[in-house]
Amino acid sequence: MNTTSSHNNHKQFQIDKLVDSWRHLPQEVIARLPKGLRAKMSERQQRSGKSRVAESRIDDLETTAKYQSLDSFKKATKIVVVMIGALTFSAGTQVLTSRLGSMALPAAMAGGALASFLVDDRATKVTTKARLAHSTKQALGSIIEQKKSQPPINELGELYYSSQTRLIQEIEGKNLGKQLWIDGFLAGSLSAAEFTVSFWIVAQLGLPGGLLIEGIAASLPVTLIWIAAAFQSDNFELPEKFAELINQYEPALFPPAG
Repeated sequence: MNTTSSHNNHKQFQIDKLVDSWRHLPQEVIARLPKGLRAKMSERQQRSGKSRVAESRIDDLETTAKYQSLDSFKKATKIVVVMIGALTFSAGTQVLTSRLGSMALPAAMAGGALASFLVDDRATKVTTKARLAHSTKQALGSIIEQKKSQPPINELGELYYSSQTRLIQEIEGKNLGKQLWIDGFLAGSLSAAEFTVSFWIVAQLGLPGGLLIEGIAASLPVTLIWIAAAFQSDNFELPEKFAELINQYEPALFPPAG
Protein backbone atom coordinates (compact mmCIF):
# COMPACT_ATOMS: atom_id res chain seq x y z
CA MET A 1 0.00 0.00 0.00
CA ASN A 2 2.86 2.37 0.83
CA THR A 3 4.45 1.59 -2.54
CA THR A 4 1.18 2.37 -4.32
CA SER A 5 0.75 5.59 -2.36
CA SER A 6 4.31 6.64 -3.12
CA HIS A 7 3.78 5.90 -6.80
CA ASN A 8 0.57 7.95 -6.87
CA ASN A 9 2.25 10.86 -5.10
CA HIS A 10 5.13 10.79 -7.57
CA LYS A 11 2.70 10.66 -10.47
CA GLN A 12 0.71 13.60 -9.09
CA PHE A 13 3.93 15.54 -8.57
CA GLN A 14 4.83 15.04 -12.22
CA ILE A 15 1.37 16.16 -13.31
CA ASP A 16 1.56 19.27 -11.13
CA LYS A 17 4.99 20.03 -12.53
CA LEU A 18 3.64 19.75 -16.07
CA VAL A 19 0.67 22.01 -15.30
CA ASP A 20 3.01 24.56 -13.73
CA SER A 21 5.17 24.56 -16.85
CA TRP A 22 2.22 25.68 -18.96
CA ARG A 23 2.31 29.06 -17.24
CA HIS A 24 5.78 29.64 -18.67
CA LEU A 25 4.79 29.11 -22.29
CA PRO A 26 4.71 32.22 -24.51
CA GLN A 27 1.21 33.53 -25.15
CA GLU A 28 1.78 33.06 -28.88
CA VAL A 29 2.16 29.32 -28.32
CA ILE A 30 -1.00 29.15 -26.21
CA ALA A 31 -2.95 31.10 -28.82
CA ARG A 32 -2.07 28.56 -31.54
CA LEU A 33 -3.31 25.55 -29.58
CA PRO A 34 -6.56 23.82 -30.60
CA LYS A 35 -9.58 25.37 -28.91
CA GLY A 36 -10.56 22.19 -27.07
CA LEU A 37 -7.06 21.59 -25.69
CA ARG A 38 -6.76 25.22 -24.70
CA ALA A 39 -10.03 25.02 -22.76
CA LYS A 40 -8.90 21.88 -20.93
CA MET A 41 -5.58 23.49 -20.04
CA SER A 42 -7.40 26.55 -18.73
CA GLU A 43 -9.69 24.39 -16.61
CA ARG A 44 -6.77 22.41 -15.22
CA GLN A 45 -4.86 25.59 -14.46
CA GLN A 46 -7.76 27.05 -12.50
CA ARG A 47 -8.16 23.82 -10.56
CA SER A 48 -4.45 23.86 -9.77
CA GLY A 49 -4.61 27.47 -8.59
CA LYS A 50 -7.57 26.79 -6.32
CA SER A 51 -5.96 23.68 -4.91
CA ARG A 52 -2.72 25.49 -4.13
CA VAL A 53 -4.38 28.40 -2.36
CA ALA A 54 -6.75 26.06 -0.51
CA GLU A 55 -3.80 24.04 0.75
CA SER A 56 -1.99 27.21 1.78
CA ARG A 57 -5.01 28.60 3.64
CA ILE A 58 -5.63 25.30 5.41
CA ASP A 59 -2.01 25.25 6.59
CA ASP A 60 -2.34 28.82 7.86
CA LEU A 61 -5.65 28.22 9.62
CA GLU A 62 -4.90 24.82 11.16
CA THR A 63 -2.50 26.19 13.76
CA THR A 64 -5.30 28.12 15.45
CA ALA A 65 -8.20 25.83 14.55
CA LYS A 66 -6.77 22.81 16.37
CA TYR A 67 -6.97 24.59 19.75
CA GLN A 68 -10.74 24.50 20.16
CA SER A 69 -11.94 24.68 23.76
CA LEU A 70 -14.77 22.78 25.39
CA ASP A 71 -18.16 24.45 25.14
CA SER A 72 -18.52 24.23 28.92
CA PHE A 73 -15.30 26.22 29.39
CA LYS A 74 -16.56 28.81 26.93
CA LYS A 75 -19.84 29.20 28.83
CA ALA A 76 -18.08 29.34 32.20
CA THR A 77 -15.79 32.10 30.94
CA LYS A 78 -18.76 34.09 29.68
CA ILE A 79 -20.49 33.76 33.07
CA VAL A 80 -17.37 34.94 34.91
CA VAL A 81 -17.02 37.92 32.57
CA VAL A 82 -20.66 38.91 33.09
CA MET A 83 -20.35 38.53 36.88
CA ILE A 84 -17.27 40.75 36.97
CA GLY A 85 -19.01 43.18 34.66
CA ALA A 86 -22.02 43.24 36.96
CA LEU A 87 -19.75 44.57 39.71
CA THR A 88 -17.81 47.06 37.62
CA PHE A 89 -20.63 48.33 35.41
CA SER A 90 -23.07 48.61 38.31
CA ALA A 91 -21.34 51.84 39.29
CA GLY A 92 -22.86 53.41 36.22
CA THR A 93 -26.29 51.80 36.48
CA GLN A 94 -26.64 52.93 40.11
CA VAL A 95 -27.27 56.41 38.75
CA LEU A 96 -30.43 55.08 37.12
CA THR A 97 -31.58 52.91 40.05
CA SER A 98 -30.80 55.24 42.96
CA ARG A 99 -34.50 55.95 43.60
CA LEU A 100 -35.56 52.32 43.93
CA GLY A 101 -34.77 52.11 47.63
CA SER A 102 -33.85 48.61 48.80
CA MET A 103 -34.03 47.36 45.22
CA ALA A 104 -31.47 49.88 44.02
CA LEU A 105 -28.42 47.63 44.43
CA PRO A 106 -29.96 44.45 42.91
CA ALA A 107 -31.33 46.50 40.04
CA ALA A 108 -27.95 48.15 39.54
CA MET A 109 -26.24 44.74 39.53
CA ALA A 110 -28.74 43.40 37.00
CA GLY A 111 -28.27 46.47 34.84
CA GLY A 112 -24.51 46.14 35.14
CA ALA A 113 -24.68 42.48 34.12
CA LEU A 114 -26.81 43.35 31.09
CA ALA A 115 -24.48 46.18 30.08
CA SER A 116 -21.49 43.90 30.57
CA PHE A 117 -23.04 41.16 28.44
CA LEU A 118 -23.91 43.55 25.62
CA VAL A 119 -20.49 45.22 25.54
CA ASP A 120 -18.66 41.90 25.89
CA ASP A 121 -20.72 40.30 23.13
CA ARG A 122 -20.15 43.19 20.72
CA ALA A 123 -16.49 43.56 21.68
CA THR A 124 -15.84 39.85 21.17
CA LYS A 125 -17.55 39.91 17.78
CA VAL A 126 -15.65 43.03 16.72
CA THR A 127 -12.31 41.56 17.80
CA THR A 128 -13.01 38.27 16.03
CA LYS A 129 -14.25 39.88 12.83
CA ALA A 130 -11.31 42.27 12.77
CA ARG A 131 -8.87 39.37 13.01
CA LEU A 132 -10.77 37.39 10.39
CA ALA A 133 -10.67 40.39 8.09
CA HIS A 134 -6.94 40.79 8.72
CA SER A 135 -6.34 37.12 7.90
CA THR A 136 -8.36 37.38 4.69
CA LYS A 137 -6.56 40.55 3.61
CA GLN A 138 -3.23 38.89 4.25
CA ALA A 139 -4.20 35.93 2.08
CA LEU A 140 -5.32 38.19 -0.76
CA GLY A 141 -2.22 40.33 -0.31
CA SER A 142 0.08 37.33 -0.59
CA ILE A 143 -1.45 36.49 -3.98
CA ILE A 144 -0.83 40.05 -5.15
CA GLU A 145 2.76 39.89 -3.94
CA GLN A 146 3.34 36.54 -5.62
CA LYS A 147 1.87 37.89 -8.84
CA LYS A 148 4.24 40.86 -8.66
CA SER A 149 7.28 38.67 -8.04
CA GLN A 150 6.24 36.09 -10.64
CA PRO A 151 4.14 38.01 -13.18
CA PRO A 152 2.10 35.90 -15.60
CA ILE A 153 3.34 35.74 -19.17
CA ASN A 154 0.26 34.12 -20.67
CA GLU A 155 -3.47 33.73 -20.11
CA LEU A 156 -2.97 30.55 -18.07
CA GLY A 157 -0.92 32.47 -15.53
CA GLU A 158 -3.66 35.07 -15.27
CA LEU A 159 -6.24 32.31 -14.74
CA TYR A 160 -4.05 30.73 -12.07
CA TYR A 161 -3.93 33.89 -9.96
CA SER A 162 -7.50 34.99 -10.62
CA SER A 163 -8.84 31.57 -9.61
CA GLN A 164 -6.99 31.85 -6.30
CA THR A 165 -8.33 35.32 -5.60
CA ARG A 166 -11.84 34.27 -6.59
CA LEU A 167 -11.81 31.24 -4.27
CA ILE A 168 -10.73 33.31 -1.27
CA GLN A 169 -13.36 35.93 -2.03
CA GLU A 170 -16.06 33.27 -2.38
CA ILE A 171 -15.21 31.66 0.96
CA GLU A 172 -13.95 34.60 3.02
CA GLY A 173 -15.45 37.62 1.28
CA LYS A 174 -18.01 38.01 4.06
CA ASN A 175 -15.14 38.83 6.43
CA LEU A 176 -14.62 42.10 4.57
CA GLY A 177 -18.25 43.25 4.80
CA LYS A 178 -19.69 46.32 6.50
CA GLN A 179 -20.99 44.35 9.50
CA LEU A 180 -17.60 44.76 11.19
CA TRP A 181 -18.03 48.53 11.25
CA ILE A 182 -21.60 48.24 12.53
CA ASP A 183 -20.55 45.98 15.40
CA GLY A 184 -17.58 48.24 16.06
CA PHE A 185 -19.81 51.28 16.28
CA LEU A 186 -22.20 49.54 18.69
CA ALA A 187 -19.39 48.25 20.90
CA GLY A 188 -17.66 51.62 20.85
CA SER A 189 -20.87 53.48 21.71
CA LEU A 190 -21.64 51.20 24.66
CA SER A 191 -18.06 51.45 25.89
CA ALA A 192 -18.07 55.23 25.54
CA ALA A 193 -21.35 55.49 27.44
CA GLU A 194 -20.05 53.38 30.32
CA PHE A 195 -16.80 55.33 30.44
CA THR A 196 -18.70 58.63 30.53
CA VAL A 197 -20.88 57.53 33.44
CA SER A 198 -17.93 55.99 35.29
CA PHE A 199 -15.87 59.13 34.79
CA TRP A 200 -18.68 61.28 36.18
CA ILE A 201 -18.96 59.05 39.26
CA VAL A 202 -15.20 58.97 39.81
CA ALA A 203 -15.02 62.73 39.40
CA GLN A 204 -17.49 63.12 42.28
CA LEU A 205 -15.08 61.22 44.52
CA GLY A 206 -12.37 63.80 43.99
CA LEU A 207 -9.47 61.35 43.69
CA PRO A 208 -5.98 62.82 44.15
CA GLY A 209 -4.07 63.17 40.91
CA GLY A 210 -6.63 65.10 38.92
CA LEU A 211 -8.19 64.18 35.59
CA LEU A 212 -5.49 61.68 34.63
CA ILE A 213 -6.07 59.42 37.62
CA GLU A 214 -9.83 59.84 37.34
CA GLY A 215 -9.71 58.91 33.66
CA ILE A 216 -7.63 55.81 34.37
CA ALA A 217 -9.99 54.71 37.14
CA ALA A 218 -13.06 55.28 34.98
CA SER A 219 -11.59 53.30 32.09
CA LEU A 220 -10.91 50.14 34.12
CA PRO A 221 -14.36 48.52 33.63
CA VAL A 222 -14.27 49.04 29.88
CA THR A 223 -10.64 47.92 29.68
CA LEU A 224 -11.47 44.69 31.50
CA ILE A 225 -14.29 43.97 29.07
CA TRP A 226 -12.07 44.44 26.02
CA ILE A 227 -9.30 42.31 27.53
CA ALA A 228 -11.87 39.58 28.15
CA ALA A 229 -13.15 40.00 24.58
CA ALA A 230 -9.65 39.52 23.18
CA PHE A 231 -9.20 36.38 25.30
CA GLN A 232 -12.51 34.91 24.16
CA SER A 233 -11.78 35.77 20.55
CA ASP A 234 -8.37 34.07 20.61
CA ASN A 235 -9.44 30.98 22.53
CA PHE A 236 -13.05 30.38 21.47
CA GLU A 237 -14.28 32.31 18.46
CA LEU A 238 -11.29 32.24 16.11
CA PRO A 239 -10.57 28.49 16.41
CA GLU A 240 -14.22 27.77 15.57
CA LYS A 241 -14.30 30.22 12.66
CA PHE A 242 -11.00 28.92 11.27
CA ALA A 243 -12.23 25.32 11.51
CA GLU A 244 -15.31 26.31 9.50
CA LEU A 245 -13.11 27.91 6.85
CA ILE A 246 -10.96 24.78 6.62
CA ASN A 247 -14.08 22.70 5.94
CA GLN A 248 -15.00 25.09 3.13
CA TYR A 249 -11.54 24.96 1.57
CA GLU A 250 -11.13 21.17 1.63
CA PRO A 251 -13.39 20.51 -1.42
CA ALA A 252 -11.03 22.67 -3.50
CA LEU A 253 -8.04 20.41 -2.83
CA PHE A 254 -6.86 18.36 -5.78
CA PRO A 255 -6.45 15.48 -5.56
CA PRO A 256 -9.18 15.47 -2.89
CA ALA A 257 -7.94 15.04 0.69
CA GLY A 258 -8.06 11.45 1.92
